[in-house]
Amino acid sequence: MDTSNRRILIVDDNASIHEDFRKVLARRETDQRALAAAEAALFDDEPATSDATAEPELFTLGFALQGEEAVETVRRARAENAPYAMAFVDMRMPPGIDGVTTIERIWAVDPDVQIVVCTAFSDHSWPDVVRRLGRTDRFLILKKPFDTIEVCQLATALTEKWNATAREREHLAAVVRAEGEARAYAASLETTNNAIEASWRRTEAELKSRQRLMLDIADSVLSPTLDVLAHGIATLATRDGAHQVEDVIERSTDLVRTLQTLIELAELDGGRDRAARVACSPRELADRVASQARDAVKDKPIELLYRCAPALPAAVKTVPERVQRVLGELVENAVRHTERGSLTIEVGMQEASDGEAPMLRFAVTDTGRGIEDATVNSLFEPFCKSKTGSSPAHAGLGLAVCGRLAGSLGGNLRFVRPSQGGATFELFLPSH
Repeated sequence: MDTSNRRILIVDDNASIHEDFRKVLARRETDQRALAAAEAALFDDEPATSDATAEPELFTLGFALQGEEAVETVRRARAENAPYAMAFVDMRMPPGIDGVTTIERIWAVDPDVQIVVCTAFSDHSWPDVVRRLGRTDRFLILKKPFDTIEVCQLATALTEKWNATAREREHLAAVVRAEGEARAYAASLETTNNAIEASWRRTEAELKSRQRLMLDIADSVLSPTLDVLAHGIATLATRDGAHQVEDVIERSTDLVRTLQTLIELAELDGGRDRAARVACSPRELADRVASQARDAVKDKPIELLYRCAPALPAAVKTVPERVQRVLGELVENAVRHTERGSLTIEVGMQEASDGEAPMLRFAVTDTGRGIEDATVNSLFEPFCKSKTGSSPAHAGLGLAVCGRLAGSLGGNLRFVRPSQGGATFELFLPSH
C-alpha cells in the first residue's frame, strides 16, 4: 500500500484558481475537453494537446485564501500528524500578508514544507527573497502563465523529495535505535559476563575454602585420632597402662567434641535449623552463664565481674539453649586465654538506629593476651586458631559455631578490641 505523503496546500486569494488546481492535480477521470478549458483559463494559453493532458498522479489538496489562513492550516495539519508535503503560494494576496511573509511563517511552523512561489509580478527582487528566505532548496519560483506539465512535475518532484527526506530520517532513526539496542545488548552481555565471572570467583573461592576445611579436619581430627590410638595401644601394653587410661579418655573426649562441633557447623551452614523458639528471661539466662563462669575461674587468679542492667525485657522469644551455648563458649574461651586479671560479663540494651527496635547486648570481656591482628578478620571462620598458647583439639571451631548460632537467632556476634588490652565479644539479639 502506498502510504507516501501527497498532500499539497494551494494558497491563493482567487477561489477559481483553487478549482483549476483541483482539476489539474486531483481529478479522477480524464476529461480532455474540460481539462483543456481549465488550462486555457488558468494558464492564459491555447487548449493543450492530448499529450499535454496525459493524466497526472493524484494528490490530496488543501486550500487557503489568505496567508494567515495558510499558516493556521499548516499548523493544524502538523498537529494532527498529517503534514503537507508542499504548497503552491501566490505572491500577492491582498489585503493580507504577501507570499514571502506567508512562507516565512509556514516554515516557522513546519520547516519541511516544500514551496513553489507563484508570481506574475516582480513584487520582490531575487536578492530580497534570498535575504529573507535564505539560500535553500526548499522553494522554487514558478512564473505565470503556468504550464500544466510544469505544475504536475513540480508537484511530483517536490512531494517525492519530502517523502525521500522522511524515509531517510526514519532510516536514520532506525539505525540509531538499532545502535542503541546493540549497545544495550552489549552492555547486558558485559553485565552477564561480569556476574558469571564473579559467581565463578565465588565458587572457586568456596571450593578452595572447602578444600582447606577438609585439610584442617584431617589435621584436627584424623591425626589426633591416630595419635590417641597409637598412644592407647602403647600405654595399655605397658605394666602401668591402666593408670594412663584417663589420659586416653580425655583425648578421646576432645575428639568426640570436635566431631560433634563439625556436625553442628555443617547443619547450621546447610540451613538445617529445627530449633523452636520459646519465651524466656534474659536475666535468668545471664545468671546461669555467670554461675558457670564462677565455677570456671574459682581455681585461677581471675576476678569475675557481673553487671546486669535493671531495664531488661521480662521475656524474649529465642532458643535459650543456643544463647547459653554461645555465652558459655565465649566465657570458656576467655578463661582459657587469660592467665590472671578479670573476666567481665555484661547484660544490657543497645539502642538501634533508623527507628529499629533496640537489641539485647551480652558482652564478655577478658584481660588476656588478646587477638592477633592477622586472625581478626577470620575469627568466625572454622579452624581459626591463635598462634600462641596451647589449645584443645576442638579449638578453632567454637567461634565459628557461635557466629552461626547468633545469626540463626536473628542477631550477630562481633569482636571489639578493648583499649586496655584483652578481648571483648558482643552478642546482639532481638529484644522482642
